[in-house]
Amino acid sequence: MLCPICQSEIGTVEHLLFDCPWTKAVWFGNAINLRVVKGSIPNVASWTNDLIVSGLPKDVTMQLLSRVATIGWYIWKSRNEFIFNHIPVDPSATLQCIAHEWAERDLLVRLSQNSVSPLESPSPEPPSAWSPAAYGCFKINCDAAFCHRASKAALAAKAVQRIHRPSRPDSNTNG
Repeated sequence: MLCPICQSEIGTVEHLLFDCPWTKAVWFGNAINLRVVKGSIPNVASWTNDLIVSGLPKDVTMQLLSRVATIGWYIWKSRNEFIFNHIPVDPSATLQCIAHEWAERDLLVRLSQNSVSPLESPSPEPPSAWSPAAYGCFKINCDAAFCHRASKAALAAKAVQRIHRPSRPDSNTNG
């Protein structure tokens, strides 16, 4: 059976979650910044297992799996809204729902750990200038916009990891 959204591929779970053109924008446009190459995830269960055994620390793996599950859930919800309520899929709206879910979840975690009081702002004041991630770490660069009149928002995020120090000429040599 063809995908009900793109009408160009068979609607397998992998296609519906990863290969349908509109879902690529969702995976790439959120904090995970996953660029899915068509057919690169032939089996969702195997891909998920690969994430679990990836060697990442357990807390990082659990957070990643939680975020992947949230993305998948909102893709599935958007698909069902299209099929059952004839609401066109909208990657930006789906990304907005995902970002809202993550912000609420992160705030609840911080509240449960008593690391923020309910009256405090859920996010600290952003730095005044961009700086690169420390070596061996990653940084998530993001930008967002909201139009109150239209009740629409957009969010873009990109994870950047610095693995190696750039090679620089030694300033103490003459050549």
